[in-house]
Amino acid sequence: YDAWTTKLKAQSDSNLDPRMHLGSEFANAFQNFRLGVKNRRVKVSELLKDQYAPVLKARLWKVKADGDRLKEEDWFQREMWLSKNGSLVYASMKEERDLVYFTNDDLRKAEYAVVPKESSFYPWTFEIRLQKLDDGMEFAPAGFAAESEEMRDLWLSHFAKLRGEKPDMPSASSKHRSNSA
Repeated sequence: YDAWTTKLKAQSDSNLDPRMHLGSEFANAFQNFRLGVKNRRVKVSELLKDQYAPVLKARLWKVKADGDRLKEEDWFQREMWLSKNGSLVYASMKEERDLVYFTNDDLRKAEYAVVPKESSFYPWTFEIRLQKLDDGMEFAPAGFAAESEEMRDLWLSHFAKLRGEKPDMPSASSKHRSNSA
């Protein structure tokens, strides 16, 4: 007992700093860490259900949060819609209810990009990149694919309208940015 307490006391009296020092490289990496969005889902309240009625509704392919756009097995199909209130909503099979994938505010501030055909398993893929948080944290982009080029362009046109932009038909190299920063 005496030997043990002596050793513990010696450690507590030492000049070691008990705080962890990980360095600036770790701090920078942590600052730029990309957050997944799967925990951001909001349940659609029955009282507000009519606000989430579809304006544009279609099946979209969605790439898994940590998935590879080039691998077919990393994609799954969902029925999704842009609602009256400007939110992106989907029917969750798992929760057996409608969930908000992105809010109107998310979509108005987001960036949209057409993904080149050779960079995705599905040819009509687009990404939604949410605005970075004030502390520099950012969300991983969400990848979606429509069933045709026309449907992809229709989705992007509706997103542009949310931001008050004149909708245009995007090409494979176009990138749509929010006016707010």
